[in-house]
Amino acid sequence: MLPINDNTINLAKYRGKISRCPHCTPERLLNDPNGRSCTTCLGHGFVAKCTNCDGTGLYKGSASAFGGGDVPHNSACNVCGATGFFAVRRPADWTDEAAPTTSASVSTPIPDASITPAVTV
Repeated sequence: MLPINDNTINLAKYRGKISRCPHCTPERLLNDPNGRSCTTCLGHGFVAKCTNCDGTGLYKGSASAFGGGDVPHNSACNVCGATGFFAVRRPADWTDEAAPTTSASVSTPIPDASITPAVTV
């Protein structure tokens, strides 16, 4: 009797760098606090970069079966579904990086109230 191929993929093997979902903006979270409308992270808020395609969504391999030579062949990545990343849960040790603080006097100039923009008609 032949073994049955269950066609499962171990996604942990292809999990790259984990980051926040690029599509979950504050505006979207205000409209849908549960995040169920996001098809990218499926409401988890985090995505992992696919290491099978390096986050491009295209698997680059060889097509030696097509034409008899070693020809480069690009196809959709099977692991991430050609998106470049897949949804993951928030890691237990996740900490958000604080935005770098800069001095207001150095980074933003104070506008001069005496200067008014020219109006053209």
